[in-house]
Formats: sequence, C-alpha cells, structure tokens
Amino acid sequence: MKKFYILSVAGILIFFSTGCKKFELVTKTVYSPSEISNITYNSATISTGIIEVGENLKSYGHCYGTESLPTVSNSKTINTGSNAKKGDFSEEITGLNPNTTYYLRAYFEADSIKYGNLITLELVTPTVITDNVNIYYITATCGGNVTDEGSFAITERGVCWSTNQNPTTQGNHITDVGTGTGLYTNNIIGLSQNTTYYVRAYAINSVGISYGDEKTFTTLTAPSTVTDYDGNTYNTVIIGNQLWMKENLKVTRYHDGTGIPLIEDNTVWENLDDNNTDDAYCYYNNNSGGEADTYGALYTWAAAMGDNAVSSNTNPSGVQGVCPDDWHLPSDAEWTELTDYLGGSSVAGGKMKETGTDHWDSPNTGATNESGFTALPGGYRRCNDGNFYSLGIHGIFWSATEYTEFGGTCTHSRILPYNHSNVSHSLDNKGYGFSVRCLRD
Repeated sequence: MKKFYILSVAGILIFFSTGCKKFELVTKTVYSPSEISNITYNSATISTGIIEVGENLKSYGHCYGTESLPTVSNSKTINTGSNAKKGDFSEEITGLNPNTTYYLRAYFEADSIKYGNLITLELVTPTVITDNVNIYYITATCGGNVTDEGSFAITERGVCWSTNQNPTTQGNHITDVGTGTGLYTNNIIGLSQNTTYYVRAYAINSVGISYGDEKTFTTLTAPSTVTDYDGNTYNTVIIGNQLWMKENLKVTRYHDGTGIPLIEDNTVWENLDDNNTDDAYCYYNNNSGGEADTYGALYTWAAAMGDNAVSSNTNPSGVQGVCPDDWHLPSDAEWTELTDYLGGSSVAGGKMKETGTDHWDSPNTGATNESGFTALPGGYRRCNDGNFYSLGIHGIFWSATEYTEFGGTCTHSRILPYNHSNVSHSLDNKGYGFSVRCLRD
C-alpha cells in the first residue's frame, strides 16, 4: 500500500512515496507514427496510435492538403481532447481527387501544436493506350498497353466499345484475364456488319479507371455469295472471324481460265504421282450430274493448290489455288482456328455437318450445323487404285499445308465422319481426290 507525505519547507512542496513506482503527471501526449489504408479513387483512411494522453490536450486529428507540409489551417479533422484515449484512432479522409498528390499528418494541440510523421498519398490512375483494331465482319480484335499501373496494382483491364463516342465500362466491355503493365488483346464479338464502332482500352486500380485514346472502325460487309470462273455461285457463312463457302467447290478451271485436267479413268488416276504438279479433278463415280452439284468435285492436292504452289501454314494461307479471286485454300492453321472457335475438334464436327440423312448416312451423329458450315460427305478417290469411297460417310477437305516429318511429304486434311461429332486431323497422299472449301482473304 502506498502512502504519501507532504512537507512544507520554505514554501516548497515535497512529495514522498513509500511505493515502488515513481509518481508523475503526463503533460504531453505520446503517439505512434501514422499509417494509411483503404485507399479508393476519392478517399483514404489514416490511423494514428495514442500511447499516452497528455493532461492538457485540447484537440487532435489529422490535417491534409496538396501542400507538402499541411497544417491545421488546411483541411483537417477535429477531435476534442477530453475524448482522447489510448489506442489507434482512424479517420476517413474524403473528397480527394484522382491523379493528385496529397500530404497528410496527425496533429495534437495543447499549449502548442505538434505534428506527426508526414505521409504522401499519390492518387494516380493507370496509364493505358488503345492498341490497333483488326476488323472482321461481326467481330474485331483490339487491346491495350498499360504503360504505368499508377499508384497501385491493376485490378482490371480490357476494352469497351459502342456505336456512340466515348464508350465506358458501363456499356459493352470485355475484361482481359491478365493484370499489370504490358500489352493485351481482346476479341470483340456480337458486332453487326458494315457498322461504325468506337473502342477504348481501359485499366482500373484502387484509385479509379483510366481510358486510352478512342479509336473508330467500321466492320466489313460479307458477300452472301461468291461466283467461280465457271459461273457457279456458292453461298457463304461467317464463323467467328472467318468467311467460308458453305458449299463444296466444283469449278473446272483456275481463276485465270486455265483448265484443270478432268481424269475419269481409274488407271490414269492411279498413276498420278504424290507430288505438287499432277493436278486433276473428277466427280464422284464420274457422275457430273446432280451429285456434282450437291457434293462438288474431288481434286488432287496439286489441283487444289494451283499446280506448283508452295505449302503454307500461315493465317491466312495466301494460296489462292483453285479458289475464286479474293478467296484462298485454307491452311492447317485456319482449319484449327475454325475448330477451336467451335469448341475444339471433339465437338466441332457436329456443329459443322448438315443435319438429317438426306446426304449423310445414318446416324449422322451430333449433327446440328449450328455454325452454318453445312459440311457434306463428298467421299474421296483413292490414289492407289483410282476407285471412289465413302460418299455419304465422310467429308474430307484439303488444307494448303504439307507435313514433312518421318522422312516423307504428305498433306494435312480434315475429316468429318457420319458416326461421330468430331473433326479428325489426317495426313494424306497428295494423289487422293478430296473436297475443297474456300475461305475469304
């Protein structure tokens, strides 16, 4: 138990304590450094810890402003000293402006004003540039380049678009899966043909959103039909970024009028070499009537490529071959783009095949033709005997791409079967007779 004794000596009060702790009055407030948190585009929370409360503390709080050493003459929060207690006190500072630097510190007012440590708060949104637009019929690709994250890490980035100027994320937009600085690309879908759009890249951090420069583009107009050199007309279909013929080719001449050799004799076809020069075509079972109109012609790879053309696996292939002007023979990469767009090779076949069994043998598994490709089973002509096979069972289509592994040269093709929903990737001798579908440049 403590006991206190007071003696008066020459007018001086002397305090004695019989306890083990020294008795003293706290005259100054003791506090810890301030910290900042919960930063948004226009607010932040600043917290300061009070270790000891001074007996003469009148008021305390935080002051802030755009000057480097804010004082109580700037914006501030005010707390009455009598309410002070040990522990952290936190206050939300609101009404801040993005892309502005603020300075904040605590203050404690007693006989004089003491200031705490200075905190610099930069409310800077990201810097983003809108990338170039690649234009298609009902789609486009566009992205951005985040050159600076701003004050805080990127939480979202992407592109937004509209038929009106200054598109925002309140309307049509797509979010990129990445974060941070650097380039990114988005696929814009659901557009209309021959329509003008406005697009901007955007990036978001905890401060707010920034938009890149606005770009404008007009989608292409897809021809609904295409006519070959012989005057045959084919319907077309847009699938993703591609415009395909939706019928098998049946032309007998190249785009310059040069005729393609028609070979009906089995032995002559059998003797065609596996090369880039033996161009030939035929109709299934040499029937040039109704079946030819329905299923199209069968071409050797040399004929499909245009005699001496060079293999290509670029996108686009750049190989016109037997196709009309402004159209080309698709590369293996372009076939892959198609099947990937339709959900992968395991299901794309069903989405590409004509429905029903008017042309496909039963069961025509999985056929929905939801892509509009309307694949038909034109069968094939074999190179080693000249005979015809698989009408109604298989649709087999050439690509413009060779395969040169294993010491030989063969060619990529795609096979759609009557009894599966898949699209098979095949490697074949160039002397086979397969169907052709052309793709718009």
